[in-house]
Amino acid sequence: MKIQWFVFLLCWLAGQAVAQSLPGRIVDGQSAKPIPAATILNQNTRRVSISGEEGAFRTVASPGDILRVTCVGYQEMRYVVPDTVQELRIALWPQTVQLQEVTVRGVGGDPFDPNFLKEKVPEKPSIQLGTPPELQGVQLTKDVRVSSDPVSKVPVITITGPFTLAYNTFSRKARSDRKLKKLIEENRRRKIFNARLNPAWVVRITDLTDDELEPFIDYCAFSEEFVLTATEYELIRAVQKKVPQFRGNHAQP
Repeated sequence: MKIQWFVFLLCWLAGQAVAQSLPGRIVDGQSAKPIPAATILNQNTRRVSISGEEGAFRTVASPGDILRVTCVGYQEMRYVVPDTVQELRIALWPQTVQLQEVTVRGVGGDPFDPNFLKEKVPEKPSIQLGTPPELQGVQLTKDVRVSSDPVSKVPVITITGPFTLAYNTFSRKARSDRKLKKLIEENRRRKIFNARLNPAWVVRITDLTDDELEPFIDYCAFSEEFVLTATEYELIRAVQKKVPQFRGNHAQP
């Protein structure tokens, strides 16, 4: 049993040793122009990369790994990493959609009757707003009275008891409720922040080791507002830009 585990460990280490960080470029198969925002998924390791404005990307792969490359407006491409290569160059071909033939027919109808313009439109009925005399000044409850505005004659309900509003604003219970609501909102935002910037997701889009993950996430120091509002693409680009800066700073003596 120990020998089987030892052989398995040797095979796993050999596979890891072959994996390397490879640069690459995504181009248009017709014009050879770079394609930005293409998604490169290593189907063997599940790592994801995004091509930049010049079509450049970097991924960790071993010979024989299958890269699934997709981009809006292009056909999906599956690329097998060769045994010996210094830089990956992947061409995507535009995706054409054949539309079915459409026949447009005019809708018939009665011709316009000029007599319609001579029709008399009845005037809009006027609505008089006001408080019914039988409700004027009536005390509905101890704190509610019905009256009307002296200018517009619109019914007005007056609620007395100004201390109620002051109590709801400045009482100890009101302050506790506001504090609890603030804590709940902060906890909700923190959970979303941790879910979007979790170590498992960072590993998938970078070639960082397990020992580098925690220091790298602390180094990024992204604001909470950015992490919560950024798109998936913006967040991936921001993380990948931080990787060379992080390693440059940590490589200094």
